[in-house]
Amino acid sequence: EERSEAPQGVRAGLLAFTPPEGDLGYAAVEVLSERGDLVEAAYRLFSALRRLDRSGVEVIYAERVPEVGLGRAIMDRLRKAANKFEGDWG
Repeated sequence: EERSEAPQGVRAGLLAFTPPEGDLGYAAVEVLSERGDLVEAAYRLFSALRRLDRSGVEVIYAERVPEVGLGRAIMDRLRKAANKFEGDWG
């Protein structure tokens, strides 16, 4: 799946499943797994989100992980986190 560049005019962070190639223009990037390992990604998920939150970005874009096995649980946690914040803003 191709990665998108950061949107213009907003300080955005990227929660990447694997390392991005090149500079996509995000103010902060956190990588869940250097090797694309779902166990490592699950282990690093919350600390990566906290670092992005502390970095001062206005919005965090999260890449999808494969929704098989542990990947399904990771995506479920990301959806719950997104819904929590959407509810706080609305």
